[in-house]
Amino acid sequence: MDSIFLPFLWALNGVLAVIYILAENLLTVGLLGVLIWMLLSLKPFANAYYAERIKVFLLVTAVASLVMSVIAPSPAPFFLLIMPLFAMSSLYMGLSRTNPADIYWNYAQTALIYNGAIVLFMFLESNLGQTSGTSGAMYLLQGQNYIGLLGGIAMYGIPVFFMASVAKEYLAHKPQQKPEDMLTTIRDARKPRMRQ
Repeated sequence: MDSIFLPFLWALNGVLAVIYILAENLLTVGLLGVLIWMLLSLKPFANAYYAERIKVFLLVTAVASLVMSVIAPSPAPFFLLIMPLFAMSSLYMGLSRTNPADIYWNYAQTALIYNGAIVLFMFLESNLGQTSGTSGAMYLLQGQNYIGLLGGIAMYGIPVFFMASVAKEYLAHKPQQKPEDMLTTIRDARKPRMRQ
């Protein structure tokens, strides 16, 4: 009788294992959804010329971001999810006053730089092992601390810089007039109006 229920228990065990892995990598699953959303919405926002050129970079960025989201240390998966989510929200809210393809380019460039910084930081962290008791050990230890400090700043600084650049697109935009016409408009506005 027990052998009859054994396949169902195996299936239940497999389902529970998949649920556990998904819950453990919830940020990666969210990142996958946001990146698919970003790739599918490329054509409506960017014209055909930009969409074909950006698509390759976005695919490379998506694969690199997904891999880094799985293997990177703690703050990186969160920021890898927030950066494309921030970019897509700016496009869908219609707050961008420039070419929408620029936001895709900025995201692809910044995410690739961030992924490269994660790889470099993880490589240096794993390959700079414990020092021995030699006289130069103190200097090597100080160098390790310095590299750790730079990696920590990069883990938080690059995504914050990206979000600030997207926010700049919200708030700042190119002037709508020539500088000479703008000065004339300002001067005319300052002149007292004559009563008639």
